[in-house]
Amino acid sequence: MIKRKPLYLCFLLLILLALLTACRIDFSGKEEFAMKAFQAKNEQKRKNAAPETAQKESNEETDEKTEAPDKSEPVPSMENAAYTLNGTVTVEGDNLHIQGTTSLPPGAIVGVRLRRYPNGTELEAIKEYRIEPSSIVDERDAMEVSGDGTFERSVKRPDNPFRYRIELYFIPNEAEKNVQDKLASEYGDIELLPGMIPIDTLTTNPHKERILPGFMKYGNLLKEDDEGGDHTVVELVPVKNIP
Repeated sequence: MIKRKPLYLCFLLLILLALLTACRIDFSGKEEFAMKAFQAKNEQKRKNAAPETAQKESNEETDEKTEAPDKSEPVPSMENAAYTLNGTVTVEGDNLHIQGTTSLPPGAIVGVRLRRYPNGTELEAIKEYRIEPSSIVDERDAMEVSGDGTFERSVKRPDNPFRYRIELYFIPNEAEKNVQDKLASEYGDIELLPGMIPIDTLTTNPHKERILPGFMKYGNLLKEDDEGGDHTVVELVPVKNIP
């Protein structure tokens, strides 16, 4: 019996070793399976996120490609304009009395100018605004908007035998900085104010923009011997033909 004891011990050791090896193989297999499962799960996450990321990048690319509105092309209409600009001209001989109202802020400068029509221009074409006057300005002045939104000025009719277009206008880019700041605080970009039209400033300065966005009303001053050319009130109207 004593001699058989070492044999039993060896046999037990062999059995224990076999069990441990099997456990190790089993644990190793489970670890490998878990790792593969983890990798598969992460791969699936990446695939799920890919369309969302691609869409986001596409949106960002689209946003980058979206062009801002062209500031050089104002809306050619004074309907629903950001600011009102109304005026009349009382004609008495060679005296022209201009007066008007506006919703522009006090201190804004409203310009007025007289552009002549060439002699021989058809009268009906002038009355219907089917023809533009020349770039010759025979009279130019300015009026400051008062606290109650009114303005007025008296000017002399030029001493020559021409019919005229009288233009009342306000150009934000030429306004004083405090007025520009007021406009910007109310509407943002002063070059994109609703209702502006392109106005020919008729400047000859090569360093200045000739066409600028602004607000305008106009009317016709006929010759004194024309019907409605004297002792009359001219109501200034929105621009019909955008230059």
